[in-house]
Amino acid sequence: MARLPADILEEVDYEQLFWQLMRGAAEKVLDAKSYGLKPSEWAEQKRVMSNVLSATPGHWDNNNTPYLTEIMDNFAPHSGCREFVVLKSTRMGFTTAMMNVFGWIIDQQPCATRLLIPNETTLKDIMNLQLDDLIITSGLAKKIVATTNVKSKKKTGSSTFEKNFVNGHIIGASLNSKQALASYAAQVIVVDEFDEVLQGKEKSHEDIRTRVRDRASTYGRRARLAYMSMPSDKETSQVYKLFLDGDQRYYFVPCPYCGEYQRMQWQDEHGNFLFHYELDHADRYVKGSAAMICQNKACGKHVQEHYKYEMLKAGQWRATTIAKDGALRSYQINGLYSNFRDWDDIVEQWILAQGDVSRLQSFVKSILGEPWEDRQFSGLWRRLRTVNRSENMSQALEFYWSNEQLASIKFITVGVDVQHNYLEGQIVGWASYGVSYDLHHFQVKSSSLDLDDKETGESSLSLAFAELRRMIVENDWNSPYLGKGHLAPQLKRAIAIKGVIRPHIILVDSGYKPDLVYNFCAYFKNRGVYASRGQNSLSSGQVIDAKPSDQAGTTIVKMHTDILKSELDQAMRDSDFDKVAINIQRTRDEHYFKGLASERRVERNGKFYWEKSAGHKRNEVLDCWVMARGGLWFLASHISAGRAINWDKIFK
Repeated sequence: MARLPADILEEVDYEQLFWQLMRGAAEKVLDAKSYGLKPSEWAEQKRVMSNVLSATPGHWDNNNTPYLTEIMDNFAPHSGCREFVVLKSTRMGFTTAMMNVFGWIIDQQPCATRLLIPNETTLKDIMNLQLDDLIITSGLAKKIVATTNVKSKKKTGSSTFEKNFVNGHIIGASLNSKQALASYAAQVIVVDEFDEVLQGKEKSHEDIRTRVRDRASTYGRRARLAYMSMPSDKETSQVYKLFLDGDQRYYFVPCPYCGEYQRMQWQDEHGNFLFHYELDHADRYVKGSAAMICQNKACGKHVQEHYKYEMLKAGQWRATTIAKDGALRSYQINGLYSNFRDWDDIVEQWILAQGDVSRLQSFVKSILGEPWEDRQFSGLWRRLRTVNRSENMSQALEFYWSNEQLASIKFITVGVDVQHNYLEGQIVGWASYGVSYDLHHFQVKSSSLDLDDKETGESSLSLAFAELRRMIVENDWNSPYLGKGHLAPQLKRAIAIKGVIRPHIILVDSGYKPDLVYNFCAYFKNRGVYASRGQNSLSSGQVIDAKPSDQAGTTIVKMHTDILKSELDQAMRDSDFDKVAINIQRTRDEHYFKGLASERRVERNGKFYWEKSAGHKRNEVLDCWVMARGGLWFLASHISAGRAINWDKIFK
């Protein structure tokens, strides 16, 4: 009986499928022979953890930390990954995983390898203890070969910062040293504690990354580059910025009840808690009550920690976005995934951190593996910027205030902050006790001033004061509203004033170079220009204490800066779209708003203090506003002539 064409086609399809499967199997066998074991496979077969350095001695088991498998295998020749970054919490096993990779390199894929760590003490610990322990317990001692140590003239295969083996070596270097990225090519480069490298440094993460990539460029696709770190502050964390450049991978695990894959998170992006715990009648944590809340709304079950081991085994890394840099994989993982840290411990650390900013920072960075963001600071400056800008872009480009707004201004004060070799000032128009307008912000320095030149600081400062004196005498502020400014006539008509519009009060900070400030203010003979000084020890409720000083030759205005900062802080918080209390020019940049909101009020041992926010260390803008605010109080106390200040009457 003749076969039908369909039967013939079906047989051909099966035959093709058979040979495809055979070809795939053969390729896998050839790959295995060519590349050998993957790092994670090598670790399970040959890595033995000693009881000296490990809490879980014995043969390495990937099931204890399955999230490390892909990280280790990124170093394999056929992984397709050339460069990756890990944003992590502490006690996750990443250092041990890197030791596994180094063991695999020594045994399977010898090559030139660099380990770069900022802290030299940590580097010595890793090279002398952990790497040596790996070499001994995993049977790699015979792989280490002797080389000549130039200084001692001795043959050695193992020194403090170097391990040598056939066709390769592992060299450790501190990234704070000049030799760290010297002209040594390397196929594998691991940068640990990336954020710590850059603390106090002017180099950007791109500068370090560029130099690392340059050292590995000769190896092309065979190069493997890794950056790992616990993050620092969100505004400055370089590893976080690098993470955002990549494809942002998170480790997803299945809910044991509904099977939906999800991340283990403490909170979501909206601040909603995704972890549950219970307190007893005395508000003490009930041990064993910590549970992950399933994010599947149809499930919502509380998942206890005893499910964690199996959840992790079934977990998988998933990219959540398309990388800005197509060659970069980026990973983030927190302490909730760790089998070396109990959920009970994490909850107790969270409870202890409440009301303690330093502990809270440590919790966010070291346990959650997230950069610290002072949300109070961040929310304040962003909100202030938002309410001072219209949603309508054409309106947002309008630089100046309306006639109605200008007409409400009754007084103008100036605060001048004295820096090492320049002056910074703020001109403020006051419409009422709680409503103000940013009329101008300025810096005064000589044209040849180098802000980094400390040797010429005093002479440069003298030149800056000479320029400020000229500005005051000539009423030349380079402001659109004062002196020769093109909107000065508009302001003059709006507030119905005759004559030239000048600042009513100018306060100059005398905390730095007081003699220079006193001489400057004495020139004006108590005619609107005075020295100021912050002093929080004034009598209760007193904001200003102004007294002439024969020694200084001018009146010194002592200000209760805590009160003045509280008033400005409240005005910033009172600002909304219906009524803006602090009106800032719409062209001000992010740096200006951050500077204005750069301090926050904190409580310690029953006392309140103002401290700089972690997100922004420069507070000159705020200091200028504080002095301008102090100038308003000084003016009001002078008008009141010793009587209690009636602000409604002052601004009537």
